[in-house]
Amino acid sequence: MKLHAIFGGMMPLFVMGHFSHHILTTATVPLIPFIRSTFNLDYMQSGLVFSAFTLAYGFGRPPAGWLADRIDPRKLMTVGISGVTLAGIPVGLSQTFVLMIVFLVLMGILSGGYHPSAPPLISASMKPENLGTALGFHNIGGGALFTITLLCSFWLWERRN
Repeated sequence: MKLHAIFGGMMPLFVMGHFSHHILTTATVPLIPFIRSTFNLDYMQSGLVFSAFTLAYGFGRPPAGWLADRIDPRKLMTVGISGVTLAGIPVGLSQTFVLMIVFLVLMGILSGGYHPSAPPLISASMKPENLGTALGFHNIGGGALFTITLLCSFWLWERRN
């Protein structure tokens, strides 16, 4: 396996796109203590902060998958990445708990388009003998954020105490 065969084309952009897609979607986890104290939330409401996005994200994926089979996957990927960004900004600027939940749900629905559109685009850009490796590197792009989020959580917790 030659890495330049995988990373010589669009693959670095797919990895970065997957990474950037998950930046806002995982940011709520290390920020829960701060969100909780800012809005004076109990544990149930704190769980709703993460669940609002996650449930909407889950419910948004099947229609996005259906849509990915009917429109250009590049357009759906653009909606997925841009939707996370555009809905994520008002999440961070929300002045009330309810408004934050509304924007988290919107962010979850819009972000559902990324994952159904990325594999067909990666498949079209790779030779068959490199496809499995390319998809593996693509998953590292998204999964790396969970490790970074965990490290940020520890760092924020230490700074808080």
